[in-house]
Amino acid sequence: MGFEGPLTKLVDLPVMVNVRLLEINEAGSLHGVLSRVPGHRLISYPEYDMRQLPFDAGSYDLAVHSDTLEHVADPVRALAECRRILAARGALVFTVPVVIGRSSRTRAGLPPSYHGYEACQDPGMLVHTEFGADVWTYVLRAGFSQCEVVTFMFPAGLAWIARP
Repeated sequence: MGFEGPLTKLVDLPVMVNVRLLEINEAGSLHGVLSRVPGHRLISYPEYDMRQLPFDAGSYDLAVHSDTLEHVADPVRALAECRRILAARGALVFTVPVVIGRSSRTRAGLPPSYHGYEACQDPGMLVHTEFGADVWTYVLRAGFSQCEVVTFMFPAGLAWIARP
């Protein structure tokens, strides 16, 4: 598309009328802006299993999820599902918390860790994966051919843009 400028301006361009956008969980402060896209659809994890999305292949031009992937038991499978539902020229944009200075690790066999308030025991908030510097390898293992890292709050505020 070649657009440079704020997302608030991009979503109002006439070309966005035809964009099919899937948002998995509200992407924080971006949700209000993303929801202005006519083809926007919001689903919630874990109500919708990211490892088995109920959409046809190529159904969306853009998929977005923020700080959700770490809660999925098989993040590579979830990313592969995101790839499957994307159109050939689509893109996935996502964030995950990153532990700086180490590789990703599974939390299997470790005491449960939950995101949220201290007493949170919500199964949907259970952390299965602690992501590290190698997040991009999950993207490639899921079948994406491109992965771009974008910083927005260095060092741990990173977003990934993956393309089929």
